[in-house]
Parts: sequence; C-alpha cells; structure tokens
Amino acid sequence: MIQKSVTSTGTSILWSFDRGNKLTRMFNETNVKPNVTFLRGVYSITTNTVVVKDSIGRSPNTIQQFSITSNATVTPMANDVVTLVSTSNNLYNTSPLNVYNGDTGILTGTIAAVAQNTITITNLNYNRRHPFYIELMSFVTPYGIGLDFGMNGKTWYFDVSDYAPLLKGKKRFLMTLGGEWQEQMDIDFLFIVGTPPRTVLECNQLWQGGARWGGSSIGSITNDTRFPIQSVATNSLANAFKMRSTITGHGAEGEFDQNGGLIDHYFNINGGANEFSWQITRRCATNPITAQGGTWVYDRQGWCPGEYSLLKEYNVTPYITPGSTVTLDYNCSNPPVSGGDYRYIAAHQLISYGSPNFSLDASIVDVNKPSNKVLFSREPDVC
Repeated sequence: MIQKSVTSTGTSILWSFDRGNKLTRMFNETNVKPNVTFLRGVYSITTNTVVVKDSIGRSPNTIQQFSITSNATVTPMANDVVTLVSTSNNLYNTSPLNVYNGDTGILTGTIAAVAQNTITITNLNYNRRHPFYIELMSFVTPYGIGLDFGMNGKTWYFDVSDYAPLLKGKKRFLMTLGGEWQEQMDIDFLFIVGTPPRTVLECNQLWQGGARWGGSSIGSITNDTRFPIQSVATNSLANAFKMRSTITGHGAEGEFDQNGGLIDHYFNINGGANEFSWQITRRCATNPITAQGGTWVYDRQGWCPGEYSLLKEYNVTPYITPGSTVTLDYNCSNPPVSGGDYRYIAAHQLISYGSPNFSLDASIVDVNKPSNKVLFSREPDVC
C-alpha cells in the first residue's frame, strides 16, 4: 500500500489512501520485445528562418437601410415613421490589411484591398411633432417655509388680451416647471365685454419656450443654436407690432448678478445694430409677498419668489413693414465669469394689431389705492 500525505495549514484537510495496483501509470503489458539501437556521432545544426503569414479574419459589418414616411398630413398629430428597408450582414471595410512581425508585433507593411462596391451614408429628414407651447404668463411660486396665505390665499391679475386669437375653441392648459407641485393654484379668465382699443390679429411665439426645453445655457444663446435667427412672414393686415419678452435667469451665476455679473439681452430686427437692449435684474426685497422662507429677499435675474416674472414690451412697428418677411434674433452678451452656470428660461412673442378702434386713447389703467390687489399691498396708505 502506498500512502499519500498532504501538508497544509488549512482546515478540513483529509488523508487519502490508494493501493499500488490501482494507480495509473499509462503502461500496457505486451509480449513484443522492443528493438533499441543507440547511435553515436558528430552532428552539424543549421537554423533556417521560414516566414509564415497567419491571417486573422475580420469581423463583418451589418448595414441597415432605412426610409422615412412623413406624417405631416396625419390627424391627430404624429411623428414621422422610420422603416427598416433591408439588412446586409456580411459586408467588410476595404481598408488596407496590416502585416505585423509575429515576434515583435511591429507593423511591417500593408496589403491594399480593392473595393467592389460603395455605400454612401446620408441623413434622412425626420420630423417629431408635438404641440407648440405658448407661454401665457410666467410666475414663480413663493418660498413656502412658514408661509401661510390663509383660507382665501392671494390673487394676481394678468392682462392676456394679446392672446385673444389663441384663446378660442378647445385648448389644453398646463402649469409646468414644478410650480404645480408647490401651492394649490386656481386660474380664472375674466372677459371684458365691448370693443378693444385695437384688435389683436396674431400672436406668434418666435421660439419654443421653457415648458418644452427648460433652461438654455448662455453658450447655446450666444452661438444661436438654441434661439436661431427666425424669418417671420408678418401679417399684411397689421397696423402695429409689439415684442413681448419674459426671461428668467438660473444657475449659480445666471440667477444672481452678485455671482455672475450683469448680462445684456438683445433683440435684433433685420440684422445690423441691435434695436433693443435691456437687463433683467429684479429687486426682490420689494416683493409684495413678504415673510417667505429662505433667500427670497435677494435680487435675482428676471424673477422673485412669489411674484410674476419680469415682462418687457417694445413697440417694433417702426422696424416692420406689414406683409414683409423679417429676420428676428434674440441674443445676449458674453458671460463675465468664464465657465459659469448661466441658464435662461425665455419666451419671446410678436404680437400683431389692427388699426386703432378709437380716436381717443384714454382709460383708467389701475387703481393703486384703495385696492385689495396683492400687487399694491406694500404701497403706503393714501388719504
């Protein structure tokens, strides 16, 4: 019996025993006597180098061909359809074949590959279609830590007469960008009966707003990728035009000018020098919604917590001929802090008006005092 032993510092080590006649030696018993010859002499050894090419097969490419089916005329609105036309699984690139030294891995040469066919890759025109967001108003909910509006809450009033052509028929209204999760909101439309000072013919939002795209980086604005120059065919029946602009700044530098400095915002009509330039700093300490939590008193760019966003309106009538096509561009100055986080949510609208309906333009715009409007709640009392 042959005993095998294992020496180890491990645990659970077992002894095993095998009988000698059970061990495998890879020998077979035979009666044939081997013929063994032993030779002795002097020999010369010569080494010959043999070059052998060892080819490695390339992986084939899979090429798929697609087509686009337009749904531009489909109702309800639908995106274009991408259709797979064909698939080829065994196509190879005709790039040269590299030859390497098998011992060193060094590239020693190339073997040209002759193309048999050519595939040209082109872009297909594909359109995604979705409802266009028209921003009626921009309002930022208050910082609600410890804030109590009571049972009746607070009421704000906004003139939406410029959107009269849009506020007809069935429309879908949305509150976006997070405000819908803050306070409970009620929206009412108050209709004034009578003849308007001038009839609104058209409301044209020039670019899709923040509800679709969110905040746009300042770099995407200055290089015109986010707000590219628009060619707009104006209404031939219009007598006057107005540009509305609401911009709110966000990000560490874009929200606070103490961090990122002041940014100039521009509006340009038909190239050349900018016709309009403005800044959007808001003095939040005068906000009528007081006693908010957090940093509500700090000035911000275009907005304050618990207040409507800054609205800029400009008369662009002198620069537009009714019925003509004009180029309109929104842009802004370069950021003072290179690499800073400047983001802007913006809505720009071109409003077209008909001729004035009255020869005398006189009206009571508002009554500041006495008033129960929250907008005038911090103004001093009057006799």
